[in-house]
Amino acid sequence: MQRALDIRQRRGPQRTIRIYIRNLTGAIIGGGEYDQNSDIRVIRQDLEEHGVDRYTATSGQLMYNGEIISYAHRDKSLGAYATRMGFQPNQNGVIMLDLLPSVVDNLVNLINTHLANNHQQFINLISNNGNLTLSTWKQLCDIRPAFDGPLFRISPQGGNHGMCVDIIAGSLNTTPQQLQADINNLTEYKNRVNSICNSFRFKAMIRSQLPDNLIGQLPPTMRGTGRRIDVYP
Repeated sequence: MQRALDIRQRRGPQRTIRIYIRNLTGAIIGGGEYDQNSDIRVIRQDLEEHGVDRYTATSGQLMYNGEIISYAHRDKSLGAYATRMGFQPNQNGVIMLDLLPSVVDNLVNLINTHLANNHQQFINLISNNGNLTLSTWKQLCDIRPAFDGPLFRISPQGGNHGMCVDIIAGSLNTTPQQLQADINNLTEYKNRVNSICNSFRFKAMIRSQLPDNLIGQLPPTMRGTGRRIDVYP
């Protein structure tokens, strides 16, 4: 609460702007009347106060009119964003923003569906005669073909790519073949894979795909803590 108050206290005369936040179903999940000098991140803090869970409030994509609201700009005041993105109030004088799942969450869901539809192939890649061959998350997520990462490796000369390369490449509007030819795309691919692999939801999703005998073989560092947020989805 104190940080929310601090983040509101910006210099300049007070002018207000009314902003409401919708979820995917169109239901209002937060918002209110804000000082235009307030930092735009206060909206996320208010979502928590309205009962939105912290993970969704802090990691979801905040969007206006289909465009992602980026925090890369130096001036993060609501007034600056209203000018920069052309916020337009509706007939009720309200600016509507949408909160969508994060890119990482969307990709984890797609990966989960793909692994579920090709479950035996996934199990065969990570085990041998009923014995788990994975010992670390890094091994699972490695993109280098020499380490044979089962999900994200990019093999040279059109070899066998990892199971989920097409999903990640598609999210970058490219293909595995183009990734190999374009170092910039390959860098973006690596960054996106790292974001996915560092997500607790990805790790929880992988654990949810494993049968009991393989879960029992997981090293302690891959087992999770048993907290609510470690449960997928």
